[in-house]
Amino acid sequence: MLLTNSLEIKSYPVVFFDSGVGGLSYLARAKEKLPDERFVYIADTKNYPYGDKSSQEIREAVLGVITRVFQKINMKCMVIACNTASVVALDDLRKRFSLPFIGVVPAIKPAAAYSEKKKIAVLATLRTVKDQYLHHLIADFAGGCDVTVVPAGDIRDIVEKRYFTATIEEKEALLKETVKKLKNRDIDAVVLGCTHFLFLEKEFKEILGNTISVIDSREGVINQLIHILQKQDIAAQSLSGSNECYITGNNDSTARYTRFCKEFGLSFSGII
Repeated sequence: MLLTNSLEIKSYPVVFFDSGVGGLSYLARAKEKLPDERFVYIADTKNYPYGDKSSQEIREAVLGVITRVFQKINMKCMVIACNTASVVALDDLRKRFSLPFIGVVPAIKPAAAYSEKKKIAVLATLRTVKDQYLHHLIADFAGGCDVTVVPAGDIRDIVEKRYFTATIEEKEALLKETVKKLKNRDIDAVVLGCTHFLFLEKEFKEILGNTISVIDSREGVINQLIHILQKQDIAAQSLSGSNECYITGNNDSTARYTRFCKEFGLSFSGII
């Protein structure tokens, strides 16, 4: 897809893509900083969760869905608002499609720079924890740090499946069980390496306490989005339509996503 500086291209939406609802936390920040842009959110509910799949399964799922999205939606830029999908499939997407792609990866670099004790923790899905990309990030940007990596797929699942129905006590119990694994590590920074985890950012901060900072990549990702829109001269000049959300399957997700859309100011547009 060749981007030009035409007014038509500027009116195209920015697409956010995730396996589920996690990327909505990034889209929300984009809406704050880019009020003239139109956004489309794609949740690959048919293939959720990515974090428990093999790298090959994730690549096939991501490339298949995004190919279908390209056939149905004119867009000017896409944010892969999923750490697992970014780690596994971002390079393949950039090779296949001539469109700016922005990935989301665990915020190892800012956490390492922030940490005074040089002791940090990373919470992520099992696939992100296992993937060499994460370990390369740690080697490149946190070589002088003691890094504890913890798989926390249960937190992703309670956000995706039971965010509106789980009690506060259930959510806090799950977070406490995860945080217990950090006991005696003397850390001062925790990286939320899955976009779903940001839905429970407040609860994480309360449980971890004032001496441990919670760090994510939202600001860096949205700043990169702004940079690309400005550099390519494709930023919208005024809002040209409503913000939409599509899912890829699982009709049982419709009611839940309709509610998420209401929370984030999107129109639920059905299955793509």
